[in-house]
Amino acid sequence: MLPNFIIIGANKGGTTSLHQYISEHPEIFMSEIKEPMYFSFINISEKKKNENASSRNKGLQEAIYTQEDYENLFKKCESIIARGEASTAYLTNPKVPEKIYKLIPDVKIIAILREPISRAISNYKMYVDWGIEKHSFAKAVNDELKGKRKDKTGGMHYLALGLYADAIERYQQIFPADHIKVYLFEDFVKNTEKVLEDIYLFLGVDPTFKANIETVYNKSEGVMINSVFNKLGFVKKIFPQEIKILLKERYNIYLKKRTKANLHSDDLIAHLKKYYENDIEKLEKLIERDLSHWKSKTAWK
Repeated sequence: MLPNFIIIGANKGGTTSLHQYISEHPEIFMSEIKEPMYFSFINISEKKKNENASSRNKGLQEAIYTQEDYENLFKKCESIIARGEASTAYLTNPKVPEKIYKLIPDVKIIAILREPISRAISNYKMYVDWGIEKHSFAKAVNDELKGKRKDKTGGMHYLALGLYADAIERYQQIFPADHIKVYLFEDFVKNTEKVLEDIYLFLGVDPTFKANIETVYNKSEGVMINSVFNKLGFVKKIFPQEIKILLKERYNIYLKKRTKANLHSDDLIAHLKKYYENDIEKLEKLIERDLSHWKSKTAWK
């Protein structure tokens, strides 16, 4: 059994919340592993598999490598109308669209795209919270532009993941137009129920179903300190619940101050706007949406 729809990204574009919301629909089945990443890792080396297994990124630890294991993710849903998964690595990997089409030519594709500078900053904050990003945002993106963000940093590329135009075009060149839906992150945030209804219609399921949309998923705040509490069992015995909550709150305040101080300057933002300018203009034509609000944005958190 294979999926008949795939959410391809973007990373930090709301896909975790989307995965959770639509999984509540009785006519939709989402894989328990949110990001199998099967099509990103077909025929990879044993060395790469071992690197993934030892990664601090849970998604890489759970990656699927064989078609049998991939199909097993969906073996419980033969009677379900819509079967899907959500691997954000599929969006920008140039080899993935053809691999998906070869195995599942009738699959439907869903993408949510976020203003790329906001996406990059959110991605950076997540890695800082995980404890794996030690540099300022400015240094990280400058190193990426110079080609220095390979191997040593575990492939933490903030800018490239926001270059959507070529990625979307690759899918449009392979899949029929009526099999691709592209949404904007800001629409998903402001009009969640409307976007969900449109997705339900796209997937051929009951569009009147109302998911619980009160919770926003995959906010990274507190991930690192939560991990410490979970791994160090004795901490649970030493500190009462009230103290643990206070420590988490203090840590989040510290983290916000640290990331805000490390984030960006006006010069850097101007440089990034120029970096994404042509890509956004091309994307506007591909998805037939006015993205002037992306180009004119002046405030980032």
